[in-house]
Amino acid sequence: MTRGAPDVPVYRLAQLAGDHAAGPAILEEDYFTCRVLDGWSFVIGDAGDILLNRKA
Repeated sequence: MTRGAPDVPVYRLAQLAGDHAAGPAILEEDYFTCRVLDGWSFVIGDAGDILLNRKA
C-alpha cells in the first residue's frame, strides 16, 4: 500500500455477470477503466451492462 492511497478491489468486467459490489472499487475492461467511488455501488447485468447506484 502506498502511503495515503487506499487499497481497493479491482474487478475484470469480462469475469462478471450478475455480480454486484460497493465502492470504492475499480472496474477494468480492455478499453476502459471505471472508478466506483465510496457511497456508490454497481451491478453487472447478464449482457455486461454496468448499473451504478448512489446511496441516498
